[in-house]
Amino acid sequence: MKKLVLLLIVCLASLNSFAISSITTKTAISIEIIDTDPIAPTVSNISVCDYNQDGFAIFNLTLVIPEIFASQAGSSSNYTIAFYETITDAQINGSTISQPATYPNINIWTQTIYYRITNSTTSEYAVGSFNLIVNPSPEATTPADYQLCNSTGVVGFESFDLNTTIPQILGSINPALTTVTFHTTLAAAQTDTN
Repeated sequence: MKKLVLLLIVCLASLNSFAISSITTKTAISIEIIDTDPIAPTVSNISVCDYNQDGFAIFNLTLVIPEIFASQAGSSSNYTIAFYETITDAQINGSTISQPATYPNINIWTQTIYYRITNSTTSEYAVGSFNLIVNPSPEATTPADYQLCNSTGVVGFESFDLNTTIPQILGSINPALTTVTFHTTLAAAQTDTN
């Protein structure tokens, strides 16, 4: 909240036939200016994995709304938020992104999105931005052929522990962030069924 103090000086003059006499009165008044302008905070970027490696994905832009509202002085019901592809559109309140919950990025791999937060009462606004990031999916490697000698006594059959091949499959991929599953057919692998 900002306060502005004005000092008013009032000059009163009276004329008589031979002299001008003046009276000066000083009065201080206090005017409060409530700072309701919204601010545009720095918000988190939104990242997704790109499973088909084309650099495009669907994003939910509304994920940043709680971060924007958290930085405002007033209630979230006092503000509106809209998303834009260009800073010019955000500044002039031009073409908005009509479906921010299912937005397909238009620039490959990385795109800046602009948002405009507007105070519904005063029409004051602020413009901010964040990035959409499409991360390429990690690529698994084909492990070496897995061979075992027949030690069970049954010709042509042996128990294989496929989990021992996981380090080869993952290569430089962090195993703590990745799950590897094994399937008997490609269709079962694509649907994650056995």
